[in-house]
Amino acid sequence: MPSLKDKLNRARQAMRQTGAGAEGTPLLSGSITAKARKEREFWRFQKNKGKSLAGDFVSFEASPRALRFCFISILVYFIVAVVAFSIIFEPDWTVIDGLYYAVVTFTTVGYGDLAPTTHGGQIFAIFFVLFGIAILGVALGIIGDRLVQAQEIAIGGVKSNAENRVVEMFNDDVDNQTERAGTVIEEVKEEAERSIFSDFCMLICREGPIVIVVLLLSLVIGAEEGWTYVNTCYYAIVTITTVGYGDISPQTQSMRLYAVFFIPLSVSVLASILGRIAGFYMDRQAAKHEKDFLERELTLADLSEMDTDGDGEVCRGEFLSFMLVAMQKVDKETVDQLTELFNRLDADGSGSLQKNDLMLLTRRNNLNRQGEAV
Repeated sequence: MPSLKDKLNRARQAMRQTGAGAEGTPLLSGSITAKARKEREFWRFQKNKGKSLAGDFVSFEASPRALRFCFISILVYFIVAVVAFSIIFEPDWTVIDGLYYAVVTFTTVGYGDLAPTTHGGQIFAIFFVLFGIAILGVALGIIGDRLVQAQEIAIGGVKSNAENRVVEMFNDDVDNQTERAGTVIEEVKEEAERSIFSDFCMLICREGPIVIVVLLLSLVIGAEEGWTYVNTCYYAIVTITTVGYGDISPQTQSMRLYAVFFIPLSVSVLASILGRIAGFYMDRQAAKHEKDFLERELTLADLSEMDTDGDGEVCRGEFLSFMLVAMQKVDKETVDQLTELFNRLDADGSGSLQKNDLMLLTRRNNLNRQGEAV
């Protein structure tokens, strides 16, 4: 009957043959080299700690930080306005007056019905105005971007269809390419020939309800201030366009507090509408360029330009880069920068990224750090 020592020896031999023990236990044999162990530890660390470049990237205006930035900036601006003007420089102002002054300042409406009268208040207002326009202008821009996101989603399907038509032009089925391209071009021509007036009317109908809501909200101020309907509409348009003549403006404390919310909302709505009108013009220009692009054929000059490495062949990556630049999805400088980044990551020059590339880069970085330390 084998002894306990013999059983342990057999167990060690079996573990040497497999090269490792149970999950999470240390290696017992030299069959796995020190280099392999370091590599395994490195990749285990990367798996647990590494983050995906694509998964982590979120533009600032689309991130929660953007909304926090807007909220904190406006809140700080309000607090500074109340403390500086309602308490220090203009003691006759109420807290509502301070908030009202802050709103008409950073929205650049500037009625002129409420302004600092002391020298100290005017000097402080110089910096207060500059800060409001510079910082809170960014905040209002972010809010405007959020408001037009719905519009971007709506036209996303149209853009996707246009991109699919471009892809159809370069389908592998060469026999049917000419017939398909002709059909696509005719469809684009019909869209391009559509009446600008009809498109503009559709835009007005789509944005009209938003304008009506703003006008209805302004009726509250008009009713409380005793204005006529003409005066109320006049005030609303002068306000949302940030013209702010100042001949008509809320005078009661309750309506000034109401204006603290009404003015930023109405200004943001107008910015959204103007952005969509600009988008309407840009979409028509893009449709024209798309038509011109679809009507041209792939030439030898295009193939030569696609062949960036000069090997006489166009690979998938070169084709994608060329098409993305041609469709104005990215600019050539961005493609060149990404290509340079890939070449730096491809440490062994194999043309593809592998574990060995990251191992070599890590080793080089460690050597560079050691050299700098010395």
